[in-house]
Amino acid sequence: MLESGFRKSMKTEETRQLVQHWLSLAGSGNVEGAMALFAEDAVWTNIGSTKFSGDFVGLKAITEDLLAPLFGALEDGIHSEVESVIADGEQAVVLSRGAARTRSGVEYNNSYAQVFTVRGGKIVSVREYMDTALIDRVFA
Repeated sequence: MLESGFRKSMKTEETRQLVQHWLSLAGSGNVEGAMALFAEDAVWTNIGSTKFSGDFVGLKAITEDLLAPLFGALEDGIHSEVESVIADGEQAVVLSRGAARTRSGVEYNNSYAQVFTVRGGKIVSVREYMDTALIDRVFA
């Protein structure tokens, strides 16, 4: 029992460190470095029914079908403030707030909860929750 608890504790810390590293790279604008932390077949799921919602399977889909259209609509990306990172085993939950402006000058300030799953030293999935009504209003 103690040994399995120790392994889970080690896994929790590895998960926390990898997700915090991803947050640091993404926050500094190093998208290539951040995406290198993902498994090739990773899945990013945005909840809801917005134009940015759905399951994006594989790095190509995540970068080309989700990130490129989203960040292409913004003046200068999303500036995030991480409130907390809570990790347990293979999963970490990140609570954050983002501030951005669209190319048409509309403010886009949203709150996020992201559930990361880490296996084999790579991020294998992200499930993201946010104010979807705000996305519909801003990006209609």
